[in-house]
Amino acid sequence: MDKFKEKLAAAWSWTKANWKWLLFPIGLLLYVVGRAAARRDVTVVSPGLVEHQEVQAELDAKAAKQKQEADAKAVGQLSSIEAGRSARVGSETQKQVAEVEAAQGDPTRVNDLLKKVGKDIRDGK
Repeated sequence: MDKFKEKLAAAWSWTKANWKWLLFPIGLLLYVVGRAAARRDVTVVSPGLVEHQEVQAELDAKAAKQKQEADAKAVGQLSSIEAGRSARVGSETQKQVAEVEAAQGDPTRVNDLLKKVGKDIRDGK
């Protein structure tokens, strides 16, 4: 037991003299581990937002689908409006051509036709 105490006393005296050399590698190791852990980006999310990205992606997809449907509906409506407009313009043009052909020989009728056209232009019809 005396040998053990002698060795322990020698180790203790060496430790008291060289304690800096024991703590330096431990400190260096802690520094390296701390720097490595600091490089990771930790995000803390509240429990209500755990599936936020999935829900947001679903909502974005639904909105895009609704936008496409609305665009398709608008294109259909515009084409039907254009078709109706061109049909009305065509019928109006034919009616005016018929009126002009009927009034070509009669100066009073031409005068009345021109008055009607002037009135329509002023009224914005």
